Amino acid sequence: MIFVNEVSWSSALLDVSRVIPDASYLTSLTGQITAVADEGPEPTSGALESALIGTMTFQGVAQGVETIATWITRLEEVQGWVNAWVNSAEEDAPGSRIYTFSNGLDLTQEAVTERGQGVVAP
Repeated sequence: MIFVNEVSWSSALLDVSRVIPDASYLTSLTGQITAVADEGPEPTSGALESALIGTMTFQGVAQGVETIATWITRLEEVQGWVNAWVNSAEEDAPGSRIYTFSNGLDLTQEAVTERGQGVVAP
């Protein structure tokens, strides 16, 4: 039970580095896994794939709102990352086109490691 919903955060950081647009950078990244209940029926495979297990939130700086839109779109391309949203995007100075933003996404069971899914190596 100790590894249930285990996420490889080093892999998550690698995925972030692959999808972040060149015209932006992060100032903060937080990941959180939701506690697992000890009881209840086993979910079906369809429910298992869509079950939300946690969140990731980000803060950063981007050149233009198009860059933020690209960032949100690319986040959803990573397996197990869904429902990307933007909390805020504020232009640093009028006409600067430099925006400070915050956003997040939900993690699904697909983001969990094999060990976290209970898959045992032969």
